[in-house]
Amino acid sequence: MLTKYMCNNALVDNKININIYNHTALEVRMNLYLVEMSSSKTKELFFKVGITKHEDIKARFDYGDVEIRDSSLEFSEQIEMILEGKRYIPNCPYDANVLHSVCYTYETDARNIEKELLDTLKSYKYKPIYKFSGDTECFNDNEDPEELISLIKKAMNCHCEIIDDKGPERYEFTILGMDIDESDELKKEAIILKKFRAGRVCK
Repeated sequence: MLTKYMCNNALVDNKININIYNHTALEVRMNLYLVEMSSSKTKELFFKVGITKHEDIKARFDYGDVEIRDSSLEFSEQIEMILEGKRYIPNCPYDANVLHSVCYTYETDARNIEKELLDTLKSYKYKPIYKFSGDTECFNDNEDPEELISLIKKAMNCHCEIIDDKGPERYEFTILGMDIDESDELKKEAIILKKFRAGRVCK
């Protein structure tokens, strides 16, 4: 069933039902991304959502165990990959085309929305032929993929704009943390942010 929620004073029809107010977070810049995955060998085409600290989203898929210079690739292929800025032979067997991304101030906000998107997209879940890191975060819509992708982009933009605006300034963060006795800095940040956001909702 389609749901609606307010974003910038406009109703957005979408298949993504997201709770934008029930989030705490740890302060780390984190990108939520949407990519199109494809393979010329298997003729597959599907989509994936995920999070990464890389500013260049494609770098997320360049992980590998073997350095290009130590690989069995032809010398010309090695040079081509090195000129593209790559150092390792990617473990990911698919080509990744970045369709959209948004940046969060707090890592947990990005993780929460990623989980909610994946939960909502369960009925579109896709299992790639080849395994790779993040292959459980893939989906497809054979009927109308363009509409689904458009709705996901809107949900990403609206959620990031609303939730990221609910974080404290640095001075507010420091003041709120003065009376919190927690040795674990990450847990302390989560407590501070929860306290800050709860205070804003009550106002």
